[in-house]
Amino acid sequence: MFSLNTKNIEASTDSTPVEISTVIRENENAYFLVKVKSGANYFTVLNKFNSLDNVKQSFASKGEAEIILIVEKTCDKFSFSDLETKLISVDEVSNVSCLKVTELYSISKEAEAVTVSSLLIMLVDDAKLVDIAKELLRSKCVNVCYAVNGKYNLIVELCFSSFAETDKFISNYAATINGVFKVKKLPLIKLYE
Repeated sequence: MFSLNTKNIEASTDSTPVEISTVIRENENAYFLVKVKSGANYFTVLNKFNSLDNVKQSFASKGEAEIILIVEKTCDKFSFSDLETKLISVDEVSNVSCLKVTELYSISKEAEAVTVSSLLIMLVDDAKLVDIAKELLRSKCVNVCYAVNGKYNLIVELCFSSFAETDKFISNYAATINGVFKVKKLPLIKLYE
C-alpha cells in the first residue's frame, strides 16, 4: 500500500548529503484534531476515544485541538469519514478535523535528549510542500514530516527540551520559510500509556 523513495539533499550544518526517505501512503493513517466543549469532562471524552479500535495513540493538547488522535486504517471496511462522524456525535465534542496522511518524509538522526514534544500543523504552498519538508528536516528537532489532506497540508513532529525552545523554533525558523502561510503548535501531552 505504500512505496519508498529516497533522495539526497544537502544538510544545513555541514553541507554533506543526507538521505531523506519519502513514503507515499494511500490514506492508511490520519490525525484527528478534536475540540472539546467548554465545561466538558475532558478525561471522559479521552477515555471514550482511547477505547476505539483504530486509535493508535491519543494526546492531550491545547489551542487548535484539546485532543489529538492518531488513527490507523486496519481494514477495508474502516472509513475515516465514518469515524469523524462518530467523534463529532459525542456530546462533549464541538469540532473534529481529519488530516489524512498522504506522504511521510523522514531522516535518520542521532537521538537527542527530549523532554517535550509538539506537532506543528501547517498550511503551506502546495508547490513548495516537499521543499519545505526537506528544509524543516534539516533541523535537529524535526524527525518526521507528514503531507496531509484537510484543513492543513503539513504536519511536523518536533522534540525539544522545553516548550519555550519550540516557540523560538516556530517564530525564528518555521514561520519564516518561504511558502509557509500558517503555523499552529499543538503541544503533545501523553496522559495514558
